[in-house]
Amino acid sequence: PIQWVEDVKEFRRCYGLNTPAETEGEVMTQLGCVSEEFLELFREIIKSHYTPSVKVLDGICDLLYTTIGLALALGCDIEDAFAEVQRSNMTKLGADGKPIYREDGKVLKGPNFEPPRLEPYLPKETFGNA
Repeated sequence: PIQWVEDVKEFRRCYGLNTPAETEGEVMTQLGCVSEEFLELFREIIKSHYTPSVKVLDGICDLLYTTIGLALALGCDIEDAFAEVQRSNMTKLGADGKPIYREDGKVLKGPNFEPPRLEPYLPKETFGNA
């Protein structure tokens, strides 16, 4: 198991947070945490003039923590889903085996790109359709 995911599971158990969530409200609370952490990170990156700082690194960690928490609240298998996204991302190379970049540096999808197959990592049942 990925330690980060296990750590967030332990946090959720310790603080009595349902995993998976049992209500839409619980999901919305976790989504609000993700949004709050993203905005804090965004502000800190701008304030630091795009350089690392303790606050920027803390924001990155908090954003990871809350997004893992959101996946767990939704009942998703985030560990295997992440591995599948990694597999898919590695198929983005161009026909020549080299990365393809947009002018701003973003990696683009090459001709052999395979989208991630994520359906197996979704929960079989949720509070909305149980």
